[in-house]
Amino acid sequence: MSRTTPPWRRYLRFWGPNPAADIDDELGFHITERTEELIARGLTPSEARAAAERELGDIVRVKSTVRALDAAHNHRQGLIERLEDLARDVRYAARALIKARTLSLVVIVTLALGIGVNSIIFSIINAYLFRPLPTPYAGRLAVMGTTDQLAIGPHEMSYPDYMDYRAIPGVFDDLAAYYNNTASLSSDGHPERVWVDVTTGNLFSALGIGAALGRTLLPTDGVTAKPSVIVLSYAYWKRRFNGDRRIVGDTIRVDGQVLTVVGVAREGFRGVSGMIQVDGWLPLDVTPAAGNWIERRDQGNFNIIGRLKSGVSFSQARAAVKLRAKQLASAYPKTNKDVDVVLVTEPRSRPVLTISGPIPLMAIVMGALAGLVLLVACANVASLLLARATSRQREIAVRAALGASRWRLVRQSLAESLLLAGAGAGCALALARWATSKLGDIRPATDAPVFFDFSLDWRVFAFTLGAALVTAFIAGIFPALRGATTAPQSVLAGGGRSNTDRRQHRLRGGLVVAQVAVSTIVLIAAGLFARSMRHALEMDLGFRTEHVLTSAIDLTLTPGYDSIRGKAFYRDVVEQVRRLPGVLSVTMASRIPFGYGSSSRRVLATQRTASIPNEGLRIFVNTVGLDYFRTLGPSIVHGRTFEATDDENAPTVAVVNEAMAKRLWPDEEALGKRFRLAETGEELQVIGVSRTAQYMSVGEEPRPFFYISWSQHYRPDMMVQLHTTGDPLALAQPLREIVRARDSNVPVFDLRTMSEHLRGGRALFIVRMGAIFGAAFGLLALTLAAVGVYGVVSYSVSSRTREIGIRMALGARMGAVLRMVVRQGIILCAIGVAVGIVGAAGITRLMSSLLYDVNPTDPTTFAVVAAALGLVAFVASFIPARRAAKVDPSTALRAD
Repeated sequence: MSRTTPPWRRYLRFWGPNPAADIDDELGFHITERTEELIARGLTPSEARAAAERELGDIVRVKSTVRALDAAHNHRQGLIERLEDLARDVRYAARALIKARTLSLVVIVTLALGIGVNSIIFSIINAYLFRPLPTPYAGRLAVMGTTDQLAIGPHEMSYPDYMDYRAIPGVFDDLAAYYNNTASLSSDGHPERVWVDVTTGNLFSALGIGAALGRTLLPTDGVTAKPSVIVLSYAYWKRRFNGDRRIVGDTIRVDGQVLTVVGVAREGFRGVSGMIQVDGWLPLDVTPAAGNWIERRDQGNFNIIGRLKSGVSFSQARAAVKLRAKQLASAYPKTNKDVDVVLVTEPRSRPVLTISGPIPLMAIVMGALAGLVLLVACANVASLLLARATSRQREIAVRAALGASRWRLVRQSLAESLLLAGAGAGCALALARWATSKLGDIRPATDAPVFFDFSLDWRVFAFTLGAALVTAFIAGIFPALRGATTAPQSVLAGGGRSNTDRRQHRLRGGLVVAQVAVSTIVLIAAGLFARSMRHALEMDLGFRTEHVLTSAIDLTLTPGYDSIRGKAFYRDVVEQVRRLPGVLSVTMASRIPFGYGSSSRRVLATQRTASIPNEGLRIFVNTVGLDYFRTLGPSIVHGRTFEATDDENAPTVAVVNEAMAKRLWPDEEALGKRFRLAETGEELQVIGVSRTAQYMSVGEEPRPFFYISWSQHYRPDMMVQLHTTGDPLALAQPLREIVRARDSNVPVFDLRTMSEHLRGGRALFIVRMGAIFGAAFGLLALTLAAVGVYGVVSYSVSSRTREIGIRMALGARMGAVLRMVVRQGIILCAIGVAVGIVGAAGITRLMSSLLYDVNPTDPTTFAVVAAALGLVAFVASFIPARRAAKVDPSTALRAD
């Protein structure tokens, strides 16, 4: 044997199908041969054996390598065989489903509806709670707001407070402040009303957002010099300037001020203003020329968003900012006493921090209702597949007798379920895409550029796929096990005929009971939302809601209007509108009830009183014109309203509501009392007391509120409101024409009826969405439950054809057969309703905070739902019962 060529190479050509075993044989033979050669040369047997094994060590190493390759080959072959088996199962399932086209179509439609509503709801939840901002720091973004005894939720922060929180060491990489505003943007002499964020220059760097063109704002913008730049949004740049890249470096006019366009924000970034699609970003002017408003701690105008330092958790950050809040309350008791701070993740602040509180609960409730609808669909599909498994008992028995294992039969049945669920998921995604596009077109009652982005992303696709897999398992496992566990001997011995199986009847009946029970819960929840919506619309809100037209005018968008010209403009417009036919009264107001903005003032006592602390009380205020209480309400219960004599030359006056009168002057007459505004030191005398209305949210607790005269407190932005005899919208065009005739450059916007404002605005937005989705879920659950009851009763009739024929041959009347069959469906429905009512009594309590003036265990809703399901069960049972009653006894007996 040559020393240069390893001896094992000569034997590679002899390896057969089992190379590892061949190597074992060759290795033993050559070790023995080599050992004998070495003994012949004078080595001892043990020395010769060791030397032979050392010389042939290469073969040992090759042997271990080949064994590993052999194992991998066997594993690959096994995997290929399993995939081939799976492919055969899928092909077989596809052929079987094509043969049963009607059943397959019904199952796919049912699953598409069940999975589809879940995908739709998840798309909405995803948009508000899961989808991050398009920034690399999405997981570290935090939103901050303040809370106090006056506000109903977290709200904006003052600039000095923002600077103090920004200075907390070791918490934030950066913290930015901004507020939303409207502006008149003019380019080439064409003015347009746009929505902008006025922000500190570090907003883009804090978020990690770059520019598609030019640059974004810099931290020094607005700090070292008066702001003279603007950044446009990508969408606005495309829409207004047709994507012209030459806009960078060009100048435009914003509210009459010449600004340079320094850049266009990255595509897809709409801002951090919740649902508002921002058109541009202006630097905040914090130079000394900006005035003292930015230095006031009682001016809470700024939304705060920032990026936590790497390694700092939200719990640590919350602890730090709450400690700073206590320090500020101690240092500035007049403005920060009883003021706390909230810090949440950025998705948790959507759509806006002020009204984000109910969103998670609403998401849980809607998600739970959608999940219950999917359970009803699963039960329905399981019942249909169970009936199909029964009709295929002989086929399954033959396959089992020919050697098919129980697992193989179960696997093939589950393959059918997976194919059906996959087709249902595809249809569900198509349904979700269509529905979310329609939901995205919903526009609340505001002229703000509100957008809803419910588009499908990978999270929605993953959720839909997961829902399809879970649905396939839930809907397919019972029929699969039922078909695979049936003894083939009993089926084949019966000649292949499917005799009545009591266990199967009980299983299908149990599925129907579960369907009805879950449908009961969904319908009760939908009924509660509907009654809540109705009560909210019928609730006495304390002001007029019918035959009222509202419109907004903002003279700050039109250059050249000071207070003198502004007053003359508004008075002229109001006087001409008052003369229009059908106008009962007309007024102005700076705020509208349940609007998207609010104003508050800190009220101080003119003399020491225990009802007003030294630092004062912050109370909401509305600036109104003449005839406000006559036009919109609320009614005056004591004293008088504002008159023409209450102008800038007269003593300043106010009208307070009953809640404020009771809070400031308990057990005293409020008329003639005085209070001061902390911001200006101005003293106001109470000339009237109005009825307490609702201002911020439906069903709110009585809230102190006061009104001041527009003639004494001029504002350039006001809402003109008309009380009409007929349809308010008929006066929309005349109102526009009056304003246009007075000044064609002044736009009229946000024009709608008060009813539209309430129904489509934030006042009823959540309960309205709950009512819409609840009604859709309830209708779908009711339909599926009806199909389920019909299916089980119809199957029962078909399996009892011989029994019914014998009964009728023995003299049973048609009415008796009808009662017998209908009774089955009614009993199943009654059991399901009873179970559902018990479940709903506990589950609906979670919805109590989302309902208005409705008890979560409202007996009327429970009774109506029970009656509706009973009626549906009767109809669904009566149809097959009528068919059973018409069975010809002789035909039925011959058929068996």
